[in-house]
Amino acid sequence: MNLTISAFIMTILISFSLSTYASSQRVGDWIILEGSIQGMNSSLKGSYVSFNGSSMLQNTETTLNGSVINSESAYIASDEVITPEVAGLMVAMCADFGGVHEYLNLPVGKTLTCKLQGSNAHLIEEKFSLPLGSLEALGEVLWIGPFPVLGLAKLESGGVTFTIANYHWN
Repeated sequence: MNLTISAFIMTILISFSLSTYASSQRVGDWIILEGSIQGMNSSLKGSYVSFNGSSMLQNTETTLNGSVINSESAYIASDEVITPEVAGLMVAMCADFGGVHEYLNLPVGKTLTCKLQGSNAHLIEEKFSLPLGSLEALGEVLWIGPFPVLGLAKLESGGVTFTIANYHWN
């Protein structure tokens, strides 16, 4: 019995260590989505800025006609960091979130995505412990992709479309 309990505790410690290591490797990951609002060029950039051992500082910046109109930073727990593995799982589990798989020809290449209604974004947030609640407000239709920080390939809302323009994984 003690061997089983020790093995269980060791497994938990290894999992926590791997999660922390994976999170620390994501510092410097970023994504840029571009679109237009009322005829003006706009962009949304999400980036992982720093990691303190238990949480990641995430920055989100919105520009309109080249000027920053909003910049927000917030700490997220290490298990909320989007790693390449988490991003891939979000797309793979598409049906679990009420979405459908769809290939998109994006500026970053043809990519398999998960197309879903923005109102279903909370299902991804719950499954992966991710702070994606703002996605629900961002778009009527979302395409989740295997991308860093925001995990977004494309979003549409009220005639406005934002599409991934560039990204970087470390």
